[in-house]
Amino acid sequence: MRYYVVSNLKKGMTLAQPVFGEQSEVVYSDGQRLMQKEIDKIGQLGYPGVYVEDPRAVEIAPQLLLPRELYLNAVAALKYFTDTAKLGAKNDRAADLERQHNVVLPIIEVLKTKKRRVIECVEGKPFREYDNYHAVSVMVLSLLVGIEGGMTDDKLYELGVASLLHDIGNAFLPPEILNRPGELTDEEYDIVKKHVQMGYDYLHDYHDLSPEASLGALQHHENYDGTGYPNKLKRKQISLVGRIIAVADVYDALVSRRPYRPAKYANEALDVLEQSSDRKFDPDIVNVFMKFVAPFPGGVPVLLTTGEQGLVYHNYVESLRRPKVLLTEGNRLGEYIDLAKDPEFEKVKIRKIVE
Repeated sequence: MRYYVVSNLKKGMTLAQPVFGEQSEVVYSDGQRLMQKEIDKIGQLGYPGVYVEDPRAVEIAPQLLLPRELYLNAVAALKYFTDTAKLGAKNDRAADLERQHNVVLPIIEVLKTKKRRVIECVEGKPFREYDNYHAVSVMVLSLLVGIEGGMTDDKLYELGVASLLHDIGNAFLPPEILNRPGELTDEEYDIVKKHVQMGYDYLHDYHDLSPEASLGALQHHENYDGTGYPNKLKRKQISLVGRIIAVADVYDALVSRRPYRPAKYANEALDVLEQSSDRKFDPDIVNVFMKFVAPFPGGVPVLLTTGEQGLVYHNYVESLRRPKVLLTEGNRLGEYIDLAKDPEFEKVKIRKIVE
């Protein structure tokens, strides 16, 4: 299969993966033949692009790291917690903690037992449910950092809950400010910044987390150089959970399409993290992050320094910037260039992702 941005989708193409809607429902199943109304709907939902079937790339099948049902279950649970927070409701604490366990623990187990822990599939999010999908993605990314860093099971669990609920404070903000697509005034931005304290208080009071884990909500907008908020903390003054969530939060926001800006590709978002390392982000965490995010996701069209174009065929865990590429144009159409393992192509690099 091959990845196409929405603007390049054509009538007659066939979806290779399902498209999900604003209530986590399947809008279009894989195998759906695209007509103009389907293409328009995919764009309106907010997806930057989708995978479609391609006879030249039948063996390309980038896999989701997390089973879709676990991901959607987490989205639904977060929606429940957010709605509960908005209403100021005090539900059965034991039942809520059980719901929390039933979401986070299975995801940790899947990620820990995966032999191949690589983010190599382009995913999209619906505009209207962005916050919930985004938070689940931040949880997965944060947990991968924790696993790579050797965190204990107890610490992973707290990291998982804290990262899933890191933006729960948004539930207490005025929706007309939170949902505005344009630039905020200074006064409005000051209101938005209050979500970190509100989120910290909520986690501490209702979700049975240690003070350190609850700090993930309070500190995920602190910058490593001390220029962030709310307390202008720097370096190791910021909790480990806060430093991890900060990186995951920004990365996932960058690769997500928003009503006011396009999504970046993974390689572009990783470049932003690297350029901001030791300024906005803990460089050690950025380095760990680079170990499991593929800059060039499977099925994405790329231009090589040879001038040839191809599709990313396979990513190597030990060499994520140098995948195996299936050529789709030119005299060597259908041949493979293995940037990681074939000495003949030692000096060849991917110049950019093309659309």
